[in-house]
Amino acid sequence: MKDCRAAVVTAHNKPLEIQRVPIPALDPGSLLVKIAASTLCGTDVHRWHGPLGDGDTLPIITGHEPCGYVEDIAGERTDILGNPVKRGDRIVWSYVACGSCYYCAVALQPCICPGRASWGHNRSDQPPYLLGSCAEYMYVPPPCLIIKVPEGVSSASAAASTTASAKPAATAASTALPPSWKMSAPAVAESGLPVIAIQCSAWSGGFSV
Repeated sequence: MKDCRAAVVTAHNKPLEIQRVPIPALDPGSLLVKIAASTLCGTDVHRWHGPLGDGDTLPIITGHEPCGYVEDIAGERTDILGNPVKRGDRIVWSYVACGSCYYCAVALQPCICPGRASWGHNRSDQPPYLLGSCAEYMYVPPPCLIIKVPEGVSSASAAASTTASAKPAATAASTALPPSWKMSAPAVAESGLPVIAIQCSAWSGGFSV
């Protein structure tokens, strides 16, 4: 298998194009994952409208909330619990983070690591090509943390859990405010995910918004 199909943003504010994109050779520790589900968020829409930074140039494969099945592994990998990862496992995975800064080591929020690398805005005409989840396959770099998805969790729910519910869940879990204040209206608006934010607030004991 030399390539796969992907939905590629080739021009801002124009329909995505279905293109054949090369499947890269795997670096030691990396994985190739067959995408089972991918959710999209406001960031994907913003990048379709235009670049969010100087590093955003087209063409790109959008999408950064994936869930999929391990197609291939270059070497041995384990999940965050130390269990071996094998072909056929259904997984979600983290962004690349340094692992040693304050946000990684103390705050335990590697998603805001200053040195993190994310997906959905990487050029699809440069290796490793498949760094967006609106594709048949996605490349998973070696530093990514891996979580196996339990049988009772749908691929769509698992994909949504990667970032779509992470922000409001982290807000609800980390705040020191009384339960009834745990998810205020500004927090809901900031997350851009009112329904999930309200659910997380309810789960954590905060029912007022």
